[in-house]
Amino acid sequence: MTDLAKSPPFQQLFEQPLDTIVLTVYAFASKAWILDRAQSGQSVNLDAAAETKEIADLVGYLSQAYKGKKFIIKNWEGDWQLLEGYDPNGVVDQSRVDEFVRWMQARQAGVNQGLQNGGAAGDVIRHAIEVNLLDRPARHAECLARRGASGAVGTDLLFFLGNIQCS
Repeated sequence: MTDLAKSPPFQQLFEQPLDTIVLTVYAFASKAWILDRAQSGQSVNLDAAAETKEIADLVGYLSQAYKGKKFIIKNWEGDWQLLEGYDPNGVVDQSRVDEFVRWMQARQAGVNQGLQNGGAAGDVIRHAIEVNLLDRPARHAECLARRGASGAVGTDLLFFLGNIQCS
């Protein structure tokens, strides 16, 4: 990911007069795992250490190369990752929630390590979990983002898209 961030198109973006840049980021090391889960698979294991390292390297680079900028590193619509498909009424079992939490923990650890390695303050680059189906019947083990993952992960931010109706 760091090599991609160093490429001319991204350098042009990062050099724009923007205070904060939100990046939807997926580690290359997790591509097979993400694709497997998106198709209801269980055959590929999450490599949390590789996820952490890629995120840490990216954050370290961004914090050194673009001082004065703020970045938010996030996933995209984590609900679909949990659901293993595209049925918004699907039921998520606890093992999927646990795996999602491990993934988010690895990403948050990467942000934390990258900030330490880059010598940057914690408000320069933050990690966010994005979910968007909190208003649907399948609310991910009692509204995952509000009652489980965010506390277990210790994430910096939560992105909610849609109505939030947790009971």
